[in-house]
Amino acid sequence: MSNQSHSRSLLLDMRLFTLSVFFFCTSAGSCLAQLAVQFERSGYDETLKFFRGDEFSYQLLEDDIWRTDLIQEIRPDINSLVFANRYVSLDQIEQINLGKDGFTQGSGIALMTFGAGWGFFGLVGYAVDGDPETRFQTGDAIVSLGSIAAGFLLTKLANRKIKLSPNKRLRIVDLNF
Repeated sequence: MSNQSHSRSLLLDMRLFTLSVFFFCTSAGSCLAQLAVQFERSGYDETLKFFRGDEFSYQLLEDDIWRTDLIQEIRPDINSLVFANRYVSLDQIEQINLGKDGFTQGSGIALMTFGAGWGFFGLVGYAVDGDPETRFQTGDAIVSLGSIAAGFLLTKLANRKIKLSPNKRLRIVDLNF
């Protein structure tokens, strides 16, 4: 009897294995292709990918207007992006805006806050300390204004606008495997 139950168990295992292989083979082919617009720079391993539904900020050739749209579709056959109201060829895009760099933006705000605090508390402290010998000196003004200026510069540099060129380019990639 044990030999018969062993053969039934083996038959059940074979059926499950066959069903699993069949399911894997039929479902793997039905996966949709994943298309992306990839920003790449020569000499760098890192790339940035934009997918359907992502927000994309760009400026067209010989145009001063920055546009920000959601990518509705990626068309590799015509090398274009489809937005809600237009098709844009990748060759027509002159610049892209990758948004603000969080570390640089935060550092700039911190420096401006430090400079404003240094100046404010320096002026208030010297005004109310009761010592006629102390005063707000040139060094205090340099630290305060220098920190504010450096912070302001960092916040302006945090916006990563990239002009496309042969070394910095966009291309459509098919990530289907």
